[in-house]
Amino acid sequence: MALAALAATFFFLSSCGKEEDSTNDGNNTTGQEWRITHIAKIYEFEYPFPSSEGYDYDALARISVKHDTLNKGTDYETSGDINFSYEDGMVVLTQNGGSDKFVIENGRVVTWISKYGATEYRTTMEYDDNNHLVKEITPGSDTTIYIWNGEDLVGRYIHYFGSVKRIVRETYTPSAYPFSAFPMNGEVYVGIQEVSQMGLYGKNPAHLPLKLEGKATDEDGTVEYVRDYEYVITDSRVDTLRVNTNSSNYSYVVKWGLK
Repeated sequence: MALAALAATFFFLSSCGKEEDSTNDGNNTTGQEWRITHIAKIYEFEYPFPSSEGYDYDALARISVKHDTLNKGTDYETSGDINFSYEDGMVVLTQNGGSDKFVIENGRVVTWISKYGATEYRTTMEYDDNNHLVKEITPGSDTTIYIWNGEDLVGRYIHYFGSVKRIVRETYTPSAYPFSAFPMNGEVYVGIQEVSQMGLYGKNPAHLPLKLEGKATDEDGTVEYVRDYEYVITDSRVDTLRVNTNSSNYSYVVKWGLK
C-alpha cells in the first residue's frame, strides 16, 4: 500500500478560516479562505534528508495533484506526483500504475481499495454514534482502533499481521490549538490524511496534539517513543511545527495561500 505509507509520512491540503461545506464525493464548493500550498519536512541531523510536498487545486478548491520530493537538494533526490480524481461516491488517487479508491456512503468512507499490480487490499471502516472513525480493518494485514475522549482523539491501537507481527499503542495529549490550524500535521491523524481533510472520515479531532507517547512491540522486543509538539502560529495558522523526540528532532514548515 504505497500511497498509504506516503500519506502516513505526510499529509494533505486544507485551509483555515471559514467553515467548510463538503458533499458526499468530496466536493468542497464553498471552502475556507486559506489552504496549504506547500509543506517541507526538515530534520535536525544529517539523515534522513529534507522532503517536501506541494499541492495543486482544481476549480472547486479540491486537491488535484500532490507533488512529492524526497531527499531534496541531494544526489538522491526523487520526485513523483499523486493525482486525484472525483467520481460519484468515490475519490481515486493514482500513482505509478497503482491506485487507491475510497468508496463513500452517507458522506463517509466505508471501503478503501488499494491496488498495485496483482496485489489488492480492502479496508473497511467503522464509526461511532458521534461520527468518529473508531476502527479500520484490513483482513490479513492490520487493524487500527481509534480512541476518543469527547471530540479529541486521545489514542490509537494498531495490530499489524504482516511478516513481522507488531502491536503499536499510542496515547495523545491534546493542546489548546484547534485542529484547523494545521489539519495535516502528519503526526496525529485519522485514517489516510488526504481523505481525512476532505471531511470524509467523519469528524476530525478538535485540537492539535501537545504530546504523543507510544510503545511498539514485536518479536525483537519493545520500543518506547515520545514526541512533544511546539507550534509557531500566525493569524490562526501554523507556520512551523517543531517535533521534539527522545531520539531526534524535526520540523514542518508550512506555506499557505488564499483560495
